[in-house]
Amino acid sequence: MDATQIEFLRLIGAIPRGLTVTEEMEFIRRQLAKTAASRTVSAPKATIAPSVHEPVVIARSEPAIIVPQSRSAVSGPIIDCSAPPYIPDGWVIRPEDQIASAFRGRLIWTPDCVRLHLANGQRNGGQIRGFDLKGILEGQPVLPANVLDWQLEDPNSRIPPYFQKDTVFYWGTVYCDRGGDLCVRCLDLSGVGWDWGWYGLGADWSVVNPAAVGWPPRSSRTTWPASPGA
Repeated sequence: MDATQIEFLRLIGAIPRGLTVTEEMEFIRRQLAKTAASRTVSAPKATIAPSVHEPVVIARSEPAIIVPQSRSAVSGPIIDCSAPPYIPDGWVIRPEDQIASAFRGRLIWTPDCVRLHLANGQRNGGQIRGFDLKGILEGQPVLPANVLDWQLEDPNSRIPPYFQKDTVFYWGTVYCDRGGDLCVRCLDLSGVGWDWGWYGLGADWSVVNPAAVGWPPRSSRTTWPASPGA
């Protein structure tokens, strides 16, 4: 099993978090050994090289995880969404302020791994107070500020074109500023280019203030979709 497959297993939660590299390899070895032991083969065993597309089944107490052997199944930069994000001077991140369903773990960045999410109250000219929107977003895999900072390192190639018409918020990290107010950082395109800003949760969010939501890669597309729903 190569490094790409191991990263895929981490992403989907097949490997417990917090393990060292050595512990991860031992965990995988044990699971593969269990799978081999569970098979009954009457004919003499033979060593056969698997096909490029033959799946490897990792035995677990839950339903089996099938990992394609093809390298094309998992590709793209990997962002660790569980790592501590950038914290502006004087700000803090408190666990009790966070959205429980926020995307955590490793995000494989592909052209279709993110969608812009609007609550119903933000559509058709409506607005929602930030405190209310935070509750509405519970259950959504909102992306953390780690992704925002990664995109700003190379905005021309990492920010999709359809972000340009909106101010996109990364609700996966809720900050408390030096004044004690909760706030969320965002990507914004101004006359001088891309930069980050923030809204306090006392502000109103409208149709041009969507949330960035993680979306598992569904295809091998190599171009950005024309719109969030494409």
